[in-house]
Amino acid sequence: MLAELCLNPEIKIEAASCPYFPNLFQILQEYRRRSIEAVRTTRVVTELGQQVFDALDYALVGRCLVLIEGLARKGKTFATKAWCDLHPGQARYIQVPSTNDDIGFHRAIARSLGVSINLSFKAQQLRNRVEDVLQRGDLMVIFDEAHYLWPQCNYREALPARINWIMTALVNYGVSVALVTTPQFTRAQKVVEKRTHWASEQFIGRIAHYQKLPDGLNEHDLKAVARSLLPEGDRKSIETLVAYAQASAKYLAGIEAVVRRARFLATKENRTKVLFANIKEAIQESAILSDGALAKALSTPINPYANRLQEVVVTFTDMPEQLKRCRRRVNVIL
Repeated sequence: MLAELCLNPEIKIEAASCPYFPNLFQILQEYRRRSIEAVRTTRVVTELGQQVFDALDYALVGRCLVLIEGLARKGKTFATKAWCDLHPGQARYIQVPSTNDDIGFHRAIARSLGVSINLSFKAQQLRNRVEDVLQRGDLMVIFDEAHYLWPQCNYREALPARINWIMTALVNYGVSVALVTTPQFTRAQKVVEKRTHWASEQFIGRIAHYQKLPDGLNEHDLKAVARSLLPEGDRKSIETLVAYAQASAKYLAGIEAVVRRARFLATKENRTKVLFANIKEAIQESAILSDGALAKALSTPINPYANRLQEVVVTFTDMPEQLKRCRRRVNVIL
């Protein structure tokens, strides 16, 4: 019955009822309200996240196109998903696939919308189904990793088909659209313009609002994120996570990685609660061994055969300067 209720446009939800489930509509409303409240009480909204919220609110109300741009690993995706969870039935989150094929792109959209997908469908069939749903204007679509909307190939005549489709099939029909991306978006746009002589005036003219996000978070926001990921953590653990995030290239992802590793270490000791000792050990492993080894692996030696028989030892002097600062800051706390 729920499937019929959702898929049959002739059924009015307010009038829906069944003998074995009285007050169905009121119950669904209450379920939706509780779901939104659970998200509101458990998600942390940083200053950067609030700017994302404001831009998405404007796109939803104004039924227009907004472009949200910010550096990687600063919490854009986290804030975008949280906003979508706060607007069930109004917005759909879509992560743009990095592939260059049309069918993969429209299949990702169809999957987010809940449109039935048959593997035998061609790209045009999927595109028609997606347009039928979105052009009614009931749903807002948010494209994360939007830099993948530009052609991911070296063809000199590869026009931005995905961007053109968003303009003509969505924005022109009053569909609310948000593009969430890194500065790679504008760089890719310039490359396309240079290679194909594609005129971007129409696309730029359709951008109703451009939101440039701050390059980092303040210490208060970092502490809030750390507490949300480690609610049982004491003051020393939270301060240590903040210090590590500020010094590590991983930034917010660094907090998440350390907490995940610390929880794993706690389970090995048959505990569910993470102690400061677990945080300390996880940071030491991540900052000294993991980050340092990764940096060393990504570096290009002058002579790759010179040290073939020598034992590779990651020492303090082998670390990048940012990791040195990280260890100095963390050691002060530890």
